Amino acid sequence: MLHNEARNLLVKAYKETHDAETVAKCFEVDKSTVYRLTRQMKNTGSVDLRTNQRGRKPDLARALKESMRRRSY
Repeated sequence: MLHNEARNLLVKAYKETHDAETVAKCFEVDKSTVYRLTRQMKNTGSVDLRTNQRGRKPDLARALKESMRRRSY
């Protein structure tokens, strides 16, 4: 896994060269990683690790939980 600084350097190198294969070899990652990080930078403006999206997601939506809580006796 690449740290944030390496991710930024990878995207910068790809923007300058537009050669995903060479950039991937330099950073020892797959070409798909180069494309994915470039797309992430374009969509979100950042390539930082998204640790807040890890883990199991809740089964029930918050609104449904609240309505169930109000109805319980």
